[in-house]
Amino acid sequence: MLDILRVRVSWRVAFQGVLGLVYASPALADWGEPWGTLVWGAGVPAVPLLDGWGLSLLLIAVCLVGAYWTRRSRPGLAVSSLVVALVIPLAVAAGTVTVPNTFINGTAADADAVNANFDAVEAAVNDNDGRITTAQSTADANAAGISLSAPVISGNTSNISTNTAGISSSATAISGNTSNISTNTTAISGNTTSISSLASLSDAQALEIAALQAQLGALEALVESYHPPRFIACLDGLTVADNETGLLWERKTGTFDGSFPASGFCETAAGGCPDRHDVNSRYEWSNSGTVADGNAYTDFLVNLNAGSGFGGHSDWRLPIISELQSILVGPGVTTVATNADPPDTASGANATGQPTTCSAAPCIDPDFAAIGGPTASSLYWSASSDATNPIRAWGATFNNGSVSNTLRGNDGFVRAVRAGSCSS
Repeated sequence: MLDILRVRVSWRVAFQGVLGLVYASPALADWGEPWGTLVWGAGVPAVPLLDGWGLSLLLIAVCLVGAYWTRRSRPGLAVSSLVVALVIPLAVAAGTVTVPNTFINGTAADADAVNANFDAVEAAVNDNDGRITTAQSTADANAAGISLSAPVISGNTSNISTNTAGISSSATAISGNTSNISTNTTAISGNTTSISSLASLSDAQALEIAALQAQLGALEALVESYHPPRFIACLDGLTVADNETGLLWERKTGTFDGSFPASGFCETAAGGCPDRHDVNSRYEWSNSGTVADGNAYTDFLVNLNAGSGFGGHSDWRLPIISELQSILVGPGVTTVATNADPPDTASGANATGQPTTCSAAPCIDPDFAAIGGPTASSLYWSASSDATNPIRAWGATFNNGSVSNTLRGNDGFVRAVRAGSCSS
């Protein structure tokens, strides 16, 4: 390191310094002046400016000299040659000053023409100055990346040795991987044998899989075709839930005797009905003939909602006309109860798809009849009154499946309902 960087004062050092300045002078000099002015000063014989071919030859020569000094371990001169080689192309790329106006000696010059010449010179100078600045920055950046320290080569030698050891280890690893590949090949061969054994069972497995798929298809078809029943008998034995409408109906008891009038007719004066859930018990909608003050309200519903309530509920009511239509069968299913009060937009809509014909009385949905207890083949009151006639109310007649409005003072059958389910 010290031998390389030691500077010895001798004719070689002086020659190298002068030669470095001579190299750099054409690149750093103002190219419009005689070559060498910056080195030797003014008053020396003018040296013609090198043209493009001359600068190209000079660049090649400088590069060769730089390579020579690098080979001879002369970093100072090598760097100088590199800087000159980077800057010399400016001479070729430098802009040429074009003077737009020419003046004749002894004649007057127009000020605008003179100013135009100065503007052209200024533009050319600024252009060349920018080129020189760019070249200088490039040269500084390249020079900064050059290391003059010889021990780095020694360190790299150690790295090369280390890398050689790494290559040797990698070769060993490759050899190990080769063994693994051989082992994996054996395993693949064994798996191939296993696959061959499985292939021999494919017929039996195919039959078993086909049978399982058939069973699965049957189960899927069963699930798709299954629908929960619309009507469910609640465990309390007192009520029936309708999954379609979300209604909970009172379940009736006894056997309809078909007698009119009979002991089942409930008169308030006689102390009320003996059994309010008996299918034969009948009630009036109104005592006065106009308002809901009949024993269907004052006896039947009052007693169902007393205490803890029938079936544990105390919100029982008479159904509106469309709710009666949802369990009716016959032409009355699609009859619109006009002027119903309260308004009943679901009347006649047949949302639950009831049949519009009835083959035998009572005309009630057979699924409901199977669990809802007996139904009288007669008129059942609804809570829907006739808004245009204060003495009439709507009802469903289960003997022929029709819907009609009837005098409120007449006796009729009732079945209580509420919104809910078996558990609510």
